[in-house]
Formats: sequence, structure tokens, C-alpha cells
Amino acid sequence: MWGIGVGMMKDYVQTDDKTGYCGGFIFVLVLGSFLLSSGVAIVSADGLSNHTALVPGYNGTNYTFLGSYSSGEVIINESGSYYLTDDLNSSPYEYGILIQGTGITLDGNGKNLTGSSEIGIMGKEGSHHTTIINFSKISDFYYGMRLDGNNSLVNGNTVSDNGYTGIYVGGAYGTIVNNTAYLNSNGIYSTPHYGRNCVIMNNTAFLNKRMGIYTGGDSSLVYGNRAFRNNVYGIMAGGGDCGGIDPRDCGYGYYSNISGNVAYENGMYGIYSCEPSARVIGNTIYDNYQAGIMIRSRLNNSVSDNLLTNNTIGIRTTYSNQYNVTMTGNIIRESVKAGILVDGTYTKPGNFTIYNNILANNQNIFMNDSTRCFTWNHPTGPVSGINVIGGPYLAGNYWSNPEGSGWSDLQDPKETGYSLVPYEVVDGSGSWDTAPLVRVAQIINASHDDWTILHPNGNQSYPRYSNSNLHCPGKTGG
Repeated sequence: MWGIGVGMMKDYVQTDDKTGYCGGFIFVLVLGSFLLSSGVAIVSADGLSNHTALVPGYNGTNYTFLGSYSSGEVIINESGSYYLTDDLNSSPYEYGILIQGTGITLDGNGKNLTGSSEIGIMGKEGSHHTTIINFSKISDFYYGMRLDGNNSLVNGNTVSDNGYTGIYVGGAYGTIVNNTAYLNSNGIYSTPHYGRNCVIMNNTAFLNKRMGIYTGGDSSLVYGNRAFRNNVYGIMAGGGDCGGIDPRDCGYGYYSNISGNVAYENGMYGIYSCEPSARVIGNTIYDNYQAGIMIRSRLNNSVSDNLLTNNTIGIRTTYSNQYNVTMTGNIIRESVKAGILVDGTYTKPGNFTIYNNILANNQNIFMNDSTRCFTWNHPTGPVSGINVIGGPYLAGNYWSNPEGSGWSDLQDPKETGYSLVPYEVVDGSGSWDTAPLVRVAQIINASHDDWTILHPNGNQSYPRYSNSNLHCPGKTGG
């Protein structure tokens, strides 16, 4: 039985490869609000006894099949579940399958849909609650499928070699899960404004000519996808631009949530966050040609707990007077040009708060002269909490390099895990991290009596590389 239900709570721990997340990140994600609001159930694929077979030559009120499977078009008018019995080629018809009713489920039954027309599967604007599942391949159209109704579900299909988009969902509350999209112009596309509250989850998009995955709808969730080797963007997401100071003024939605994805070897950006706000959380991003994460959102952005490795630039921001942007808990390492590139113009203090990150690049920060707009520490000063290197305080950032011989690496360990010696983030900039992270020293309190010998003796400070165990042998003959 097909089903969706996600509850995730995981402590991601950094490893030496490129597939882990950074430590200390606990993320709980509940999809119930999306799926319940959609009103869409994923149908059973363990039998087709309750489905209607699509038979060539049939002409009824529920559906019409023009032509044959080798050259035909299906028009479905009434709610119900339907399935293919063979591969369908739609040439020279306008559509492969046209859906113009509500509550229609189309099961590809592991078959292929091919053709040279405009659209492989077309769901009209009023065709709400449409479900498309189990197509082995939909290819050679301009749109592999286009669903313009609300509450659509697209699950378990492969789309390839379509001229514009493999999967296009134009209505609100769409759910796109477990699909594979490759060699299209765009792999998966959820339209701006109308595509709000869309869930795009556990899809694979690769080798597409432009974008692997795109959503422009407010309050969309892009979670658990893999996007790689797309010519432009791996994943692009952002809400509709309503022109207000706060996107909630539109009356629907706020943030796009881009979480738990893997994006690598894309031609420009691994993840591109566009208008107006976004949360980019817990993604693994590496080997992207221009930048791992591009932030071009105006306000209230959070970039946290991401692992970025070997991108030309780790995180790039480019929007004049972006406001209330927070970067925390990220590991940014081995970037070719810079860990963080700031190339907008900023005039207000409080534009950016960047703290509790590991920066291990030959050039960690490249920025213009807007240094007074940036805060490089926890906004309320060092506070108790496990930081990105396992220390007991959330404070500044850990300033390293690929060789592990950066400023923070060379400082004496501190019990607090941060130093009171400020670090200038760019030489001559006048922008300081006033509580930079350093290695953690562990205090061991030891004492002994006539019958027990305990080493070390007294109060000693040691670098904390692992948990300490004290061995207390009894006195000989005791």
C-alpha cells in the first residue's frame, strides 16, 4: 500500500565524507498539515480490482479512448481510478491523456507514455484532487505532465526528455513525491503564486538542462530530494513576491522550507533561495560550480545546519539591504574561492547574524565594506548550549582552513570553548568576531587517599578530543 507519513528526529553527526550533516542538529518535521490540507490519499498499488482499465475504442461518459495504444488519446471525465494496460503513444494527438474531472486517479501500471505533442498528461484547471502514479516513463512531450488543479498528487513516476518540464504542478496544495526526472529542460516545477503549500519530497532530478527542482509557491516544503548535474540550479525555491514588508501580509503562506536535500555538481547553484523568505536547513551540498547556496531573498532567512564542501563559493548572498538573515550551525569547508561571499550593499545594522559555524576555507569571508551590518556572534552574547564543535556555549564561529591550521585551531583550548581574544573576520575590515570558538578544554578534578592512586593529580586542563575515562586501581595489598 502506498502511503506518506513522515516524522523525523535525528541527530546528524559530521563525518569525513560528504554525505553527513553537521553535528548537533535536531530537526523534527511533520507533514500532516500539508497532507491533511491537501485531502489527497495515495491509492493502493497492490491490486487493480477497483480500477477501470482504459480500453481502446471505448466511448462512455466516464472516459473516451480515441485510436489505439500505438497511436491514441484518452479523455477522462468522471471521478474514479483508471489504469493503462499497455504502453501508450499519443502521436499525432494533442494530448496523451486529458483529465477534465475531479477526484481522478490515473495509474500508469508500470507502462510508458510517449509522444510528440504538447502535453503527455493534462489536468485542466478545475480538475482538483488528481492523482498520477506508477508511470515507468513519460517522455518526448513539451510537458511530460501538467496539472493545473488544486490538491494534485504525483507519486512514483519517471519523466525524461521533455522539452520544457517533466512534472508541472500549477495548483495549490500539490504533493510531488518519489519521482525521477532527468534530461528535461526543467525536471520538477511548481508554479509561483498558485503553487502555494506544495510538498516536493524524496524525488531525484538530474541532468536537466535548466533546473532540477523549482517551486515558487509560498509555504512550500522541499525535503529529502537529490538534485545533481543539472545545468543551472539543483533546487530553486521561494514564495510569491507580494510587495509587503512581511510576506504574511498576502494572507497565505510565508516561508519556503528547503530541508534535508542533497545537491551536487550543478552548473550554477546547488540550492537557490529566491523571493521573499526561506529556511534552508540540514542540506548536504557539494561540488557545485558557482555556489553551494545562493540567498537572494529579501528578509527573514535562516540558513542552518548545512554541510557545504568543495563548492566554488559556499554561501553567496546578493540582494541589497537583505534584512534579518541568520546563518548558524553550518559547516563550510574547502571552498575554492570563499566560504561566504557577500556582494550586496547593506546599510542597516542587523542585516546578518552569522555565528556558530565552522569555516574551513583558504578564504573564509569575502565581502564589501558593509561590515557594520554584520554580527559574528550569538546575538545575546555567549549562551549555554552545545555548539557546532561540541563545546558548551553558543558564541562566535570556528575559524579554520582546509589544513586544520587556522586561527581557531592554533589557539589554546578553553573550558568555555570560546576565546575572549577577538578575531578580525577580514583583515583590515574592522569587523570582529568577539567570541570566536576554539577547541574545548576539559577540567578533570582528581584527588587521592592512602589506598587509591589517581592520575592526573589535582586540577588539570587537557584538550577535549573525546570523552575522558579515569582509571582508579586499588593500592597493592589493600
